Amino acid sequence: MFRSYSPGATLFSLVVAGFMSLIKPSRKIVKQTPDSSPSPYLDRVRKVVVSHADCTAEIFNIFVSGARKVRIFSELTPGDRVELRLRNGDVSVYADGEYMDSPLLSDSSRLHSLLESNADVEAFLGGRDATYCTDEAEFCSIVAFYKIKGVPPTDISVE
Repeated sequence: MFRSYSPGATLFSLVVAGFMSLIKPSRKIVKQTPDSSPSPYLDRVRKVVVSHADCTAEIFNIFVSGARKVRIFSELTPGDRVELRLRNGDVSVYADGEYMDSPLLSDSSRLHSLLESNADVEAFLGGRDATYCTDEAEFCSIVAFYKIKGVPPTDISVE
């Protein structure tokens, strides 16, 4: 079917688009900033890594979404402990007893089998990507440490 041109609708759309471009999404204050050097949290993470120098480590990312979860998770600073549990058959990250996210782990990850066998796994907040931190979402890294006989420790560079 043939559509007719409506200059009023086009003008209205341009005005709305221009107005929306002026409105920025609310950004929350992040405890870790990419510009701060050296970061006070870098030392905390270094201490965690040094204290687990005899462990194997896996590092993975999580995406915490939803204002309630982000509010809970934002109380943590890099180097703080988080909990890993199995939830519906998936490895899941918990903070303050609340479910945060189930990350996509690599096929080589041992975390699922370790948690299934109730092995000792310690996990910590490694850092936040300040670019993706808002009141509704955070993109973070988690470092999990464990020991398996015959598996060498992981050398982690904290920079």
